Amino acid sequence: MTTFLDKRIINLYSANGTLFNGNLNSRVQFQFTDMLHDKDLAFAEIGVINAEIPVSFYVINEYNNTLTVEYQLPLEPLTTTTTLTMTKGNYTATNFITTFLTLLEQVTSITTPIETAVFITLDRNTGRLLISIDATFLASLAFRGGSMFSIMGFVADFVVSGTATSPPNPINLLGINKISIKSDRIATYNYDSAVQGFSNTLTTIEVDSPPYGIILYKNTSLVYNILRVRDLDIFTIELTDEKGNPIDFNGQEWSITLGLNLHRFTPTNTNKTFRDILTQPNKETNGPKETNGPKESKESEKPKKEKKKDNDLELLMR
Repeated sequence: MTTFLDKRIINLYSANGTLFNGNLNSRVQFQFTDMLHDKDLAFAEIGVINAEIPVSFYVINEYNNTLTVEYQLPLEPLTTTTTLTMTKGNYTATNFITTFLTLLEQVTSITTPIETAVFITLDRNTGRLLISIDATFLASLAFRGGSMFSIMGFVADFVVSGTATSPPNPINLLGINKISIKSDRIATYNYDSAVQGFSNTLTTIEVDSPPYGIILYKNTSLVYNILRVRDLDIFTIELTDEKGNPIDFNGQEWSITLGLNLHRFTPTNTNKTFRDILTQPNKETNGPKETNGPKESKESEKPKKEKKKDNDLELLMR
């Protein structure tokens, strides 16, 4: 059975939906009526045509801003463990180090200014932090984990000594590099290595604009995905980072345009166009239908009667 294509667009603006994660504004529910309930629908495809997304999210956010710190003061018999929470925001390496030292001073019991006890600089050649302490003011310092561990280049527990040492990896202040547009109900046949199977990711968008700019995405490949569901009356759009965390847009709005391709069955009752119907002959006005031969009249169909002979007349004529 043949099909024909019916193209639609779905315009989504975050302010028109129902927010599910407050000021983060990255999980929004939308509601429509009878979007995929047509009986002649063979299958449907969906894809992201374009998107306008503000770069209002931060490099340091609620998912990568904590660090477990263990330290020991001189003449103290025990170590103290505390958690440092970095202020959310966008940082360069220089102001990251300055803010980190200020917060380290606040969460520890060091009596001397932090700049005289802990030294952190950036190696411009390798991009790694150089960290050391002055044993006069701080007997030991170690970083034991936390969501900011990889941001600072740490891989395992890092113990600081009097000699400047570096973590194995460079400091990473790139922030979010890719945005995934997902949905709870728009199920497709796309794959994701995180789940090792089908995912509800509609597309991924690279972050190619600087902080406080805007991402203008356009689907130049025109990729559409076959839907695994037949009901789209209510669905949620979620924007996440590479690790699947909801992005914090800090209350800023975004817009997305979806393309919906409806493949419908072609009607089989007639192949005539409207023009064919208008131009077909009319049986009532065009006279009787011709046949292969002339019709015989009703009289010719009746058998002929034989004439009765007049016996007296025939006798006289003899």
